[in-house]
Amino acid sequence: MSRRLPLSGLLLGLMLGLTPALSGPLAAPRSETDAGTDVDSHTGTPAEPRPDEGPRPGIEIQEIEVKIQQGFYLLEAFIDYRLSQAVLEALHSGVAMVFQVYLQVQPSQARFWQYPILERRLPYQLRYHALASVYELIKPEAPQVLRFATLAAALRALGTLEPMRLVPLAHLDAGQAYELRMEARLDIESLPAPLRPLAYLSQDWSIHQETRRWPLQP
Repeated sequence: MSRRLPLSGLLLGLMLGLTPALSGPLAAPRSETDAGTDVDSHTGTPAEPRPDEGPRPGIEIQEIEVKIQQGFYLLEAFIDYRLSQAVLEALHSGVAMVFQVYLQVQPSQARFWQYPILERRLPYQLRYHALASVYELIKPEAPQVLRFATLAAALRALGTLEPMRLVPLAHLDAGQAYELRMEARLDIESLPAPLRPLAYLSQDWSIHQETRRWPLQP
């Protein structure tokens, strides 16, 4: 009896030039992150999570530290990336995932027509190489490609923002309240074109994202 495949598996297989009906779903490596995932034996999709299975997929900015050093605001942060099963399947099938971190500094009471004092977009690319069984990470602040043996280690490195300068104190007015706005998200537009409609519309690709604000007082 042939197996039924989820829509995401069919489209991903067609995009990669495979024949899902003959080869079945692509096997992803077991990792520290997805080793305990249950799969529905009829559909091949992940079973509904039980209450004790932990948090759902999401991108959560867990830690932010802003300090003044050598006349600049310096930012350090940690982002917790919890990827959905559909994103993991695509990653392990050779699709590179790009995550964008957006940074913005502006007055706390800024009007919508005012330009921000700082606006920066940082792309982070995560890719899996099946032949070498390694995860490769490209970070904008790192001069070389970083390689990891496990997904959990790659996600920890992905979420660690190294200390970076934001704005010089000289560009801010003393006594004026400012805020740092920080957001992290999966960049759907960076995916291969055949996969984008599925990523936008399917709940399997849904990853909760958040925006954090941090006060700055010169």
